[in-house]
Amino acid sequence: MNRHYLAIAVACSLTTLLAGGQSVQRVPSPAYDGHWWLSTGSEERAGFVNGYRDCYEYEFRGPDRFSYGTTTYSTAITEFYQQGATSQRAISVAEVLRTFKDTAGLK
Repeated sequence: MNRHYLAIAVACSLTTLLAGGQSVQRVPSPAYDGHWWLSTGSEERAGFVNGYRDCYEYEFRGPDRFSYGTTTYSTAITEFYQQGATSQRAISVAEVLRTFKDTAGLK
């Protein structure tokens, strides 16, 4: 049993020693804007919409409601970015989604 702990201690020490001189490279997170939105598939878009709604409604407990289905919001966001000016693609997806909160006529 003691040899097992000794082996773990040696492995940890070697890992620390070897990693000590190396810098960790951070991968920047994507800007969740129109460029990102239009470059992703429908499943990732749906995941974003669902995740945003869950966090907004249950964690943040925001006052706005998002009563329509995920597909409705995804389609509306896609149309916003495709039909708008190219400069509108710099607007964050979250900001665009907020404009569609329980909007009358959104079907």
